[in-house]
Amino acid sequence: MRDTNVERIILLLGHLKKGEMDFFDEFYSLTKYQIYYSILALAKNNELAEDILAETYIKFLEKLDAINAKKNPLGYLLITARNLTLDYFKKENRVSYIEDYTTEEEIGASVSDEYDDSDRLLLRMQEILNETEYEVVVLYILSEMTHKEIAKQLKKPLGTITWTYSNAIKKLQKGLSDYDPQR
Repeated sequence: MRDTNVERIILLLGHLKKGEMDFFDEFYSLTKYQIYYSILALAKNNELAEDILAETYIKFLEKLDAINAKKNPLGYLLITARNLTLDYFKKENRVSYIEDYTTEEEIGASVSDEYDDSDRLLLRMQEILNETEYEVVVLYILSEMTHKEIAKQLKKPLGTITWTYSNAIKKLQKGLSDYDPQR
């Protein structure tokens, strides 16, 4: 059973693939926070995350024809965002300079009408999980990719992906047991 947001995202993707760019604003508003916070988890810099977010959507639009119209495109966006972020640090040779921001105040995020419970949950998940675990869980749950597809996309053995997912779920069960979306 798919979430109504996921259904809407897939429907909007279909319109975008037909060249109906009037639907991009809604598509962007439904997907931007998940992508932004996944970039921020790596970049640890608000301005850099915003730049890479824009570049991610440019790449997305350039490769629109290659994206499966029946699947949630969040997986594609997340992998593109991750790769662009890692490429940035490789080019800049600044991986060792990444700072560790953990709170909303430090990253400049603000709680607003657009910042809903799912965004808070994604942030909380990023605090609990390491980067790989978070990526696997998001690809599996939000993008509805199989473990085999994730393994292929991340170029890791299937056993590693299933083990990572299993451990991530255990961590989330423990770490989210007292989760309150209003905090």
